[in-house]
Amino acid sequence: MENYKEVWGYEADMVHRQDLHKMLLTAATSPEGEGELVEVNADYICEHVDTEEGTATFANGETIKADMIIGADGRVCLSILAIL
Repeated sequence: MENYKEVWGYEADMVHRQDLHKMLLTAATSPEGEGELVEVNADYICEHVDTEEGTATFANGETIKADMIIGADGRVCLSILAIL
């Protein structure tokens, strides 16, 4: 889109998906900056997301409550289906 800044009010940049993942992980787990560090749980199989309560329940029986839940398991992930 040639007039992206006019339409949306800011510049658009392209970032490779793998680079974006690395930047987000670094920002979330770095001790620098404001806020609390996050806990990253990999290899968890999410079975249920409750968007009203801010909880995610996993196949191992663990349920977490969080300010933000990021579903990063592909374009048809459970967290996306939970908000539709």
